[in-house]
Amino acid sequence: MQLTQLQDSNTLLTYSLMTTPSPVQVSPSVESPSLATLTFVVSCPRSVGTANLAQIIVAIPVDAQNKPADPTNLAATPPLLNSASISSTGTDEWVVSAGIAPGVFIFTPKGGGVVALSEQSLTIAFTGIQVNRVVGTALVKINEWAASGNNTPPPVDGPPSGGVSVEVAKFPYGFFAGNFTTDKPMIDNGQSATLSWVGSTGATYKMLFAREERNVSNVRSWLSPELFNTTTFILEVSAQVGNQTVTLYFSVTVIVANPSFTASDLTVLTTSKLLGEVTVGKVGGPAANLVLNGELKATGNVSGNDLTAVGNVTATKNVSGVDVTASANLKAGGNLNVTDVIATGNVTATKDLSATGSLTAGGTSSMVNLNLSGTVQAGFSRANGMNTTNGLGVTGSPIRVDMGGNAAAGFYTNFLGPVLYARNTQSSRQQITGLNVIVATPQDTGLSSNGWVGSYSGSSIVTHLPTRKGYRVVTSPLSIEAEVQASGAAKLTGGKATVQFEPDVADIIFHTMEQSYRVLLTATGQCNGLAVVNKSGDNFIVEELGNGHSDAGFDWFIIAHKPESLGATEAARLPEKMPDNPALEVPVPKEK
Repeated sequence: MQLTQLQDSNTLLTYSLMTTPSPVQVSPSVESPSLATLTFVVSCPRSVGTANLAQIIVAIPVDAQNKPADPTNLAATPPLLNSASISSTGTDEWVVSAGIAPGVFIFTPKGGGVVALSEQSLTIAFTGIQVNRVVGTALVKINEWAASGNNTPPPVDGPPSGGVSVEVAKFPYGFFAGNFTTDKPMIDNGQSATLSWVGSTGATYKMLFAREERNVSNVRSWLSPELFNTTTFILEVSAQVGNQTVTLYFSVTVIVANPSFTASDLTVLTTSKLLGEVTVGKVGGPAANLVLNGELKATGNVSGNDLTAVGNVTATKNVSGVDVTASANLKAGGNLNVTDVIATGNVTATKDLSATGSLTAGGTSSMVNLNLSGTVQAGFSRANGMNTTNGLGVTGSPIRVDMGGNAAAGFYTNFLGPVLYARNTQSSRQQITGLNVIVATPQDTGLSSNGWVGSYSGSSIVTHLPTRKGYRVVTSPLSIEAEVQASGAAKLTGGKATVQFEPDVADIIFHTMEQSYRVLLTATGQCNGLAVVNKSGDNFIVEELGNGHSDAGFDWFIIAHKPESLGATEAARLPEKMPDNPALEVPVPKEK
């Protein structure tokens, strides 16, 4: 396979080039020109998904009339319009037109507009190009007007969204090279492969593989060394005429079955999956450390005295050791039996978690049974049971949530059900018998939820405020609707005033012609009375009664329904009932 050589590429789409002949040959004379065909395959990478394409412009470098041939130009004469074509593997249709400059071709969807390029590909071909007579490398420039996803491409009469230059090497007339193959596309571990190719003499041939380079100019068949891993071989072919050197590349890949891996240093940046036995250090020799900058994953057991991973530690069965440290997540499909556990992410055991020392986790701790002789320091600890025999069992100090820096929360879950029960069989109005959350300052958030916060006691949130006689207990009002309130002060001018809401206030006030907000007005100056004559989502208008023209001030207070969400066309509603609480016995009044 011949490789496409690109320069200065910042396109959304990919462009691969095939030439006929391969490689392109210069013309021997003006009377007997060499003809070449360029075929570009345009596709959308999977990483992009879908590209909205409005236009592609291809510029083929052409020699200027009555001037010497240029090694950086491809064509001796401008290609004709009928030499260019475009087709799609999908149902979309395209047309080609000539640009203003020689060798420039414009490709647009038939009828204009934009085409979504996803699974299909485009093929742009130029046939019968008269190659000039000078050896060198020409750059075919391609510009595109494209945008990813649901975005709109830039206007076709404006600058492009991206561009790329594709190298087209022009070799001496009669030069040939190619048919780069291997006798065995797949070999066993430790075997060799024979690579072969064809090519003209008088050129330099290099074999590039695994950071190695071999000069193979004098042969057309080469036996590789023993291969232990799947290897891609690149054949570099270069020819020199005068001060011009042209190069092209071919590649072939040899797959090694059951490859082995040997390295002085092994660094895993993402995920490492080891399905067999892994031994670190020599058996019977001194202890060795296994340090991963990614994930350690095993389908069996993971055990050791000291186990440290910069990423995840995952085992489908048991994890055991004296000190287990993971800077990300620690997960065991079976039991987790250790002395000390430290993980900056989640700690998960499908069965039991036992630690004779301490458990420290920056994220969630999840298991069936938790038995500790030390302390728990975790973002959140959850067990399937709720008692000490099948739940959280701590023989040392109580469960403690330690947060440092800008930690967001002590307890967190997306579990569909009750998560934390703080229950006491004795009542005391002078002590906290439930959950006590202490934060650094009164401005910090103690409890947070992305849903409703409910109370089954029939009361709302209670707090206290300082007064000259001590603290006074206060509460918020109860409402049967999901409402918001706002207030302010304004002033009439000649008997009229428009009260404009701030944009963020207008966003949380629901208003329609059928369901608007209520406005309460209180005059703070002499006037004939006040009335609201018009309401909108952004403001309301107040006028003085009796065609008054005073400049009296007034206070206003509004009560509005809260929108279901930002920009919603329906108001938010309270739930019809509180969710069922299996741990709460709610007394039902008896009928008289």
